[in-house]
Amino acid sequence: MRAWRVVGAVTAIAGVLAVVAVAAAAILAVPVSGGSMRPTLTEGDRVLLHPFGADVERGDVVAARFGPGEPLVVKRVIALPGDAVRAVPGDRGPLVQVRHAGEADWRTVPTPPGDWAGDPEACCLPDGRAGDPALVDPDGAVVPGGSAFLLGDDPARSDDSRAFGWAPLAEVRGVVWLRVWPP
Repeated sequence: MRAWRVVGAVTAIAGVLAVVAVAAAAILAVPVSGGSMRPTLTEGDRVLLHPFGADVERGDVVAARFGPGEPLVVKRVIALPGDAVRAVPGDRGPLVQVRHAGEADWRTVPTPPGDWAGDPEACCLPDGRAGDPALVDPDGAVVPGGSAFLLGDDPARSDDSRAFGWAPLAEVRGVVWLRVWPP
């Protein structure tokens, strides 16, 4: 009889912990909206941010704002302060390239082929936005201190630094740690 009480108590505690974990994930999770992060994340996904405030690095997926009071977005960090970023024509659509601070070689950022929704503008102007190709420096735009260049994994469907400019690192709410929905 005593063994059944122990099993019942353990089951009840496990059930309560599971409910608390699901509730916490629902409350703390950041929703992904739109298709800009496909195939990594899709609309309706919910992600948790790193609980210990991980440092932001190139390639991280982050939840950030492009300025105080702006909506929270989920995007990938492509370039950090001192890096140069540009877009150049490619066989299957524009290629995003980054030259890390202190390096000479350009690295192409993997993105799906596409025409960026027919956007005729080139990237990047000195403020990180896309604009008139005649004003774009072929050596790229250098990310200023305290900022980052954010890009959706599917640039054709993404409003990112090309639309809003440099993202202040102070507005990065966290690095995406794991997807909690769908399970």
